Amino acid sequence: MSQAQPQCGLHDILASGRHHADMHPNNAIRTAHTLTATQLQSNYQDRLLRIDAVRFLTSLSRSTIYSRIAAGEFPHAVRVHGNCMAWRESEIHAWIASRPCALLPAAKEMK
Repeated sequence: MSQAQPQCGLHDILASGRHHADMHPNNAIRTAHTLTATQLQSNYQDRLLRIDAVRFLTSLSRSTIYSRIAAGEFPHAVRVHGNCMAWRESEIHAWIASRPCALLPAAKEMK
């Protein structure tokens, strides 16, 4: 015995202002494949990064991250649940962007 799919009446489609094809459950998957990078960025929501991802992005050790947080030099983590902490991706990228560029010593002139 198979379960019957719920039927959408014409009134429901017209009242929603959406085309019937837009209401198909697989439409979200099809739409995701056709979005451009700009459209994806406009729909982007900030992700939460766990400590290993933050370590990877910043190249800092766990102890350095926590000591810089204590010194007020690094973004604070947010509590996800219980003892689970995470950082907002946008804050980590902003911190990386705020870091000064490394200045290379000027090349000595050959005499």
